[in-house]
Amino acid sequence: MHKFCVRTFEGADMGGAVTESTIIDGFAFLKDRFIGEYHSVTDCSCLIEHPFFESVNGGEGVIWKLIAMDIGSIAYHPDVTQLYDCGGEDRLSVRSKNTRRLQKVYFLDLKYLGCHYARRSPKKLMVNLLKYIAYSSIGFFRK
Repeated sequence: MHKFCVRTFEGADMGGAVTESTIIDGFAFLKDRFIGEYHSVTDCSCLIEHPFFESVNGGEGVIWKLIAMDIGSIAYHPDVTQLYDCGGEDRLSVRSKNTRRLQKVYFLDLKYLGCHYARRSPKKLMVNLLKYIAYSSIGFFRK
C-alpha cells in the first residue's frame, strides 16, 4: 500500500508528517505514526478482500489498517496526489454534527481492530475506547 499526501484547496498539507519517502511496518500503522490525511493506493484484490463499510459514511481508516496488517508494510510518500475540500459541512470531521456517525466508526474500529490494539498498542485501544464512550454519551444526551 502506498500513501501520498493530501493538500487542501487553500494549499495546506494535510499529511505533512512525511518529508521523504519511507516504509513502515503494517502493525506500526495501528499506532498512527503518521497523522493526517493521506491518499491511499493499493491493489484491487485488497479492496475486494476488505470492502469499505456501506452502512457507515466514513470509517475507511479501519479498512486501511486491516489492509496494512495483511500486506505487512506501507510506503509513505511526500508527493501530493489529492486536493481536499475542507469546506463541506457533511465531513465526518465536523464532529459537532456527526456524533452518531463517529460513534459507529469507533464501534467498527474496536470490533475489527480491538484485539490488534490490545496486543500491539494498548494505549491506542484505550484512546479509541474512550472516544467511543464519549461519542455514545453525546448521542445519548441529544435524544
